Amino acid sequence: MMKDPSLNYKIMSISVSVVSYLNSIPFLYGLEHSGYTGQFKFSTDIPSVCADKLIQGKADIGLIPSAEMLKIDPHYLVSDLCIGARGIVDSVILASSVPIHEIHTIYLDYHSRTSVLLARILAAAFWNIQPRFVSVTEDLPSELLSEGTAMVAIGDKTFQMKALYSYDLSEQWMQWTGLPFVFACWVSRIKLTEHDHGCFNKALHWGVEHLKEAIAARPALPCDPETAYAYLTERIDYPLTKDKLEALHLFHRLIRKIA
Repeated sequence: MMKDPSLNYKIMSISVSVVSYLNSIPFLYGLEHSGYTGQFKFSTDIPSVCADKLIQGKADIGLIPSAEMLKIDPHYLVSDLCIGARGIVDSVILASSVPIHEIHTIYLDYHSRTSVLLARILAAAFWNIQPRFVSVTEDLPSELLSEGTAMVAIGDKTFQMKALYSYDLSEQWMQWTGLPFVFACWVSRIKLTEHDHGCFNKALHWGVEHLKEAIAARPALPCDPETAYAYLTERIDYPLTKDKLEALHLFHRLIRKIA
């Protein structure tokens, strides 16, 4: 009797760090419920921690801010899905007390270095302003913005933020470059087997194909389910397409110029 060759496959535990925002819940839902990823173990983190875990070898795979890919050599893209947007994304903004050309200070969100670098690039090359950039280690409520100040804010908290002026960084990038933007990619610091790579990518796709179930399974949402579904279908654009890869390479070139 011939043995099933799949029985010879040795299951290994592969650690995965997943961003804990609304835009990634389809991924997490697929990883946890699709049935493809029994050999993977997961943790949920803010984007900067996902990147740190991968850089420090505390995770094998991470949904990491796209800017952090430059810090991992070698690295491997392990999915043809990403966190991207074609224009307005709603959840990555510059909240300001004044019009953009009157800003003198920008506070930088510690959750994601990609959004911080995007704001720096746009300020210099598109907005033509030279504000003072201030890193913060805690969330600043938008109502505390004083005259002439602004803050880069990302993630679920943006659904509740109120500011006199709000500039969508993905929309600003597209106005400047004509390209979509890639906020985060699935990156591995190890080369996965064909089996693991296939299982992992299938799980992510399965989650994106079951958006309503992913939303219903989320214990706490930053907005109502209808708004969440609209955000995930109309704002977030998951496929890592050719033009998104072009945008990613452009972003990396721009980062190297200001590094």
